Amino acid sequence: MISDMSRPNPRVVVLSFIFVLAVFAAYLVGKSVYQYDTLFLLGGVIATFLIGASLIDPRVSLGIIVVCMMLSPEIPIGTSGSREVALRAEDFLIPLTLFSLIGRKITEPSQRLIFKPLFMPMILFVAVSIGSTFFAYYDGLVRAGTASLYILKTVEFFLVYFLALNVPRNREDADRILWTMFATAIVVFLITSSQIGTVDRLGAPFEGDKPEPNTLGGYLALMIAILGGFVFRHPSERIRTFCIALILALTLPLLFTLSRSSYLALGGIGLTFIFVERRPGIAIGVITALFFIVLLAPDVVRDRVETTAELVEGPFTTEFVLEGSAASKFHIWVWFKIAMKTRPFLGWGTTGAGLVDSYYPRAFAEGGVFGFGLFLLIQFSLFRLAILGRRSKDAVTRALSTGYLAGLVGLSAHSLGANTFIIVRIMEPFWLVTGLIAFRLNLERSENDPASVKAPPLAATT
Repeated sequence: MISDMSRPNPRVVVLSFIFVLAVFAAYLVGKSVYQYDTLFLLGGVIATFLIGASLIDPRVSLGIIVVCMMLSPEIPIGTSGSREVALRAEDFLIPLTLFSLIGRKITEPSQRLIFKPLFMPMILFVAVSIGSTFFAYYDGLVRAGTASLYILKTVEFFLVYFLALNVPRNREDADRILWTMFATAIVVFLITSSQIGTVDRLGAPFEGDKPEPNTLGGYLALMIAILGGFVFRHPSERIRTFCIALILALTLPLLFTLSRSSYLALGGIGLTFIFVERRPGIAIGVITALFFIVLLAPDVVRDRVETTAELVEGPFTTEFVLEGSAASKFHIWVWFKIAMKTRPFLGWGTTGAGLVDSYYPRAFAEGGVFGFGLFLLIQFSLFRLAILGRRSKDAVTRALSTGYLAGLVGLSAHSLGANTFIIVRIMEPFWLVTGLIAFRLNLERSENDPASVKAPPLAATT
């Protein structure tokens, strides 16, 4: 009898065929049009292969999307107003994976789509964003094209959550996605750490001519939080050791982003672990780690922190003066007051507030009371999801949820000085982890109570 391991996987055969076909097609096109242009040949092969993988198996496609979240280059395609418009690989892969997923559900009726938890707050948030932007456009406050792109970006984040919630079929699939995310973090570390000393501040890989250190810092803070959850909650000593090593590695490029918002996020993550674990050993360990980070920080990092504020002596008084960048983070909170007086209910619409480099005043200015209230509702639902995950019987779910909770606090702190919750390279991994936690909780509930499969799982969290 032939074992299953010796039989060729049909999907592997088909994907191999598509890859060979892509090489041949790209060769012919490159020969006839671009005279063997190597970059075009490589791009054609990769693009065709990714499209084929997306249509054949959404699980393969979701794994590719995880890699692209940080490693996809940004391709400028034009401008909208004063903002540059760029496309990334996952902008194409996400809708393709969604179509593939829907097709799978149609051909396999037993596999139903899951929408809850979080579905209703998401729909309402997008609806209010569209409504506020429509009225703002009617009053001449926003550009339709630019605002639409930002709303679509938010929809894309929610689609990542939806795919992570529905694509995996079992815990093994979810684990593979998680390990792919960790492997991507290792690649990000290798790329960014190799740039230390060659650039003033580190940015995310392939970010273009204008790297954003806050983006890389926010992503690294999130990954450190997730890994920290495994350090404190996973039973395997080997996995805990791996996570500790990766945390130490990722801390290095985070420091060299010189992003004060990311330092603040790191502090919030550490305090969260101390609070939620409530074990003296963990408190001592976290405090010791933060102490050594401060003690061993390079001079350039210390200078960045020390110049945040300084005491200036005047002829009669001594004033506490913030550095220009830090001071601007406080001044933009005036948008709360402006929006409340002028457009309190629906705000100025998406992008109507301009370049506000802090998410909370921006969310209120753009969405008013309704939009900001729904954002807070989503935040509350996310915290509740993390707390439910920490109560799970599954060790990986508990570890992932613990790290996610710390990451959510860290990103909330990070957003005081950055538009964290609309930054693609931070939010895509964040919503991916959100979906994986929700998937694991739904799976656990269906295993414990088979009759609950017919009912919307975790409906109470909406």
